[in-house]
Amino acid sequence: MNDAFAAFANVNPIQYNPYTQPLWAAAVAQFDRTVAPAEQRIAGKLRSQIRGLEGNSQQLLREFERYRELIRRPSLAKELMTER
Repeated sequence: MNDAFAAFANVNPIQYNPYTQPLWAAAVAQFDRTVAPAEQRIAGKLRSQIRGLEGNSQQLLREFERYRELIRRPSLAKELMTER
């Protein structure tokens, strides 16, 4: 996890343009691959937390609101599809 941002070491976000777009896309893809194992663990923890609250819809809504940014990540959204 310490190397998650290493892919962005050679990319200058201020100089983003059509010529540097492939470098930026490659860095983002590398970041997503690096973070994927952590996201899978997070999805497992969120899944168990959500299943524990199935009877209480108000509490469930609060949990979804609390973890909104995490749930919006494409890999986590795919993992938690059945909990929707």
